[in-house]
Amino acid sequence: MEYLIPIVGSVGSYTVEAPFTTLIVESAAYECVGVRTYGDVLSEGRDPFTTYYAPRGIAREDYDTHVTSGAPHIVSLKSSSGAVIYVPSPYIKAMPMVGGVPYSSTALGVLLGEIPDALDLSDIQDRIKDVVKESLGFDAVITVLRVGDTFFLTSSAHQLKENARQDLITFSSTNYSAFQQERARADALQAENDSLKQVIIDAGIIP
Repeated sequence: MEYLIPIVGSVGSYTVEAPFTTLIVESAAYECVGVRTYGDVLSEGRDPFTTYYAPRGIAREDYDTHVTSGAPHIVSLKSSSGAVIYVPSPYIKAMPMVGGVPYSSTALGVLLGEIPDALDLSDIQDRIKDVVKESLGFDAVITVLRVGDTFFLTSSAHQLKENARQDLITFSSTNYSAFQQERARADALQAENDSLKQVIIDAGIIP
């Protein structure tokens, strides 16, 4: 019998049979980091049955059947967390697809530094969400996280920091602020165009 043997270095999802189903998440990606024959394991001074079969409750008869009916291997699979899982090849039923595209849950962090706890961030949260939607097409979940210890400033020190921050908002010129200005101008021109068009229609110049 011919068993599935992945290529070392290949990455993707695997489908396995019980009792190894509890070790493998089918939608997760694993890298094949090693493939050894049962003879290789024996040469290392270990028994494949007692090392990989017996701990999973597999009968000796199943092990003997695998050895006599084919050329089984021990496949080493590394998860994204770095944990290595050892699966006898007779229990592998599907290997990574060729050309699969890896996906990962991703967060984009924006470190604001030290700001007043009472500062309302709801507006910038909405703006970031809109920018992500317009730029990437994703509906982002925006969450505020406190990442440092809370400390206190005197009222005068707080006011100095606030004045400096407000000055930057007033005078800063960023790509986003320029985009907002151009959008506002385009909206105003569109409104003016619609108004003039309606005047022409009302005058009967065009139907």
